[in-house]
Amino acid sequence: MIRFSIITVCLNAGEDLIATVTDTLRQTYENFEIIVKDGFSTDGSVEKLPADDRIRLVRKKDTGIYDAMNQAVLEATGDYLIFMNAGYMTTGCLRTLPVSLRAPGHRCTMAAALTARPGRCGLIPNTSLG
Repeated sequence: MIRFSIITVCLNAGEDLIATVTDTLRQTYENFEIIVKDGFSTDGSVEKLPADDRIRLVRKKDTGIYDAMNQAVLEATGDYLIFMNAGYMTTGCLRTLPVSLRAPGHRCTMAAALTARPGRCGLIPNTSLG
């Protein structure tokens, strides 16, 4: 079964972070992890994250969004990485991705189907697993 690592990098993302994580936890597809990479937020948002074994909070200093994304990739265990901005929703579409990814000749660099706002969520094979 394909495993997804959903990565959200944030700094003081407030209720947008909570909304994204809560929506993602409602997925009917169950083989995923959520990695929240936080750059030491001071707004209390990470303290409001729901308690769930699928959520991994990574709090480290970073030099910007791309450094934060790279730090999160190193923590990921999924076959595919999904970068999701705080404030965006998955709309229950994780369950359709494994079928699409197994289709002959699939080409997936953007997973716009995962979000209510197309182009805000990237799906990338995780090559860091070896």
